[in-house]
Amino acid sequence: MDFNLKQEFNRKLIHLSSSIYPIAYIFLSKNIMAAIVAILFLAVFLWDCCRIRGYNFRIITIFSSFVREKESKRFIGATYFLAAILLVVVIFPKYIAIVSMFVLIFCDTAAALIGKTFGKNKIKGTHKSLEGFIAFIITGLVIMIIYLQLRNIADINSYLLAFLAVFITGMVELFSDNFKIDDNLSITLAMSICLYFFL
Repeated sequence: MDFNLKQEFNRKLIHLSSSIYPIAYIFLSKNIMAAIVAILFLAVFLWDCCRIRGYNFRIITIFSSFVREKESKRFIGATYFLAAILLVVVIFPKYIAIVSMFVLIFCDTAAALIGKTFGKNKIKGTHKSLEGFIAFIITGLVIMIIYLQLRNIADINSYLLAFLAVFITGMVELFSDNFKIDDNLSITLAMSICLYFFL
């Protein structure tokens, strides 16, 4: 099936709108944020289960247009997205969860749009392109530079560790499909773990 840029762009606009989660978490407590995301996750999870089983409730039909063909018999990205957010909110310090969410939302969007639009050089052993990978890394570095500036961290070691965290996360994203791990989970958790140990 040919790549539909308009459809992918619309999907990524929805993905970008998910920035409301890390922005909201800036102002909310850990417990409140976890409760909100848990409720949303449960709702989407139940919707997804009903969709996979073939139930034809109206609410299932309304949102089915956003489901990719490859997701027809498995959980959609939104289910994994909310699961990933819930995990990092519960497990990691607030600042790590927020940065990881931004990395997931913006880096994944940049990699998908650039890779599928301009990607000509496939990375061996993956279905991803070098152009998409570079877009992921550059976007992640911009996020990390903003983060370090906001925390008044200016030493070279921190910047090098920030680059390493983004690079490792980018590599994890590259090979997620090979291990049949949804990249919403792999990106968020990889970035959170790297930030926890590096910064």
